[in-house]
Order: sequence, then structure tokens, then C-alpha cells
Amino acid sequence: MSEFFPTPVPARAMSVPDPARARAARSDNARRRAQFLIDVADRKAPAPPDMPWFVALPGNGWLLPMSIVTYLRAVPGWGDAPARRLVAMLVDMLTDREHTPLAPRAGKTRAPSAPRRLTFAWLVDARAQGRRVLAWLALTQSRTPPWPGWPVQPDPKRGAR
Repeated sequence: MSEFFPTPVPARAMSVPDPARARAARSDNARRRAQFLIDVADRKAPAPPDMPWFVALPGNGWLLPMSIVTYLRAVPGWGDAPARRLVAMLVDMLTDREHTPLAPRAGKTRAPSAPRRLTFAWLVDARAQGRRVLAWLALTQSRTPPWPGWPVQPDPKRGAR
């Protein structure tokens, strides 16, 4: 054949993964997620606003299947009802056409109907182009001003510049 039409390469048989290794990896990831939830309860893990970045770090893929509600229930001061409410607000914010920067384009990004099923993989999915992470940050970041008089007065810790 010519240089424009190279000779086809025969397809190789796909390697079959070892089921024992797959089970071991699945149980290891479940153990890591359980330990992470314990660390969350002990305040040794990232706070809710930092979770999208923590989950997206290389090597933290084992957190992707974790339910957002499960994580929020482990955060001190949160419970089942506030966690479900936040996830419901997140879905409402993403599907409401009034919030133009966060609204999905032409119904392409749809959230699963049950809030318990939303995972961190759904939250950081690149197909949403950051809209889900922005909505998450809008709902989880504190809205208290950094110091009294902000933004008109200078930071009292740094003094006037």
C-alpha cells in the first residue's frame, strides 16, 4: 500500500485483567475511603470548599466514586439533612436557567435525580467545563468578610499601604 494508506495492523487480543487483583484494588480503595471519612470527622482532611482540588490531584482517584452526601455527613457540624439540602441546592443551581454562568448548555449536563448518587467524579467531570465546581464553591465557601470594613478599609493586620 502507499504511504497515505498504511498496511493495517492486526488487532491484538485484549489482555484480561486478573479478577483477584481487581478485587484487591477495590477493597483497598474502599478501605482508603473509609479511612478518609474518619480523617474528615477528625478534621484532618480538606474542608468542603477544597474537595474538588483534592479529589483532582494525581493519586486521589480512589475518592472519585465517593458520594458527596457521604462526605458531607462525615464533616463535623453537618448531618444528613444539611448534606442532602446542599446537594439539592447544587442540582437546582445547575439546572436553573436564571444562573447563566452555571446553567448547563442546551440540557447537555444533567444531574442524576437522587442526590445520594452524586459523586465527586460527577462534580469534577471535565465535560461540565467547571460549572459544577463553581456551583460547589458558591455553596460551600464562607461569605463572611475577611475583616471589618472590607473592601473599603485596609486590612488591620497589614496596616495601610
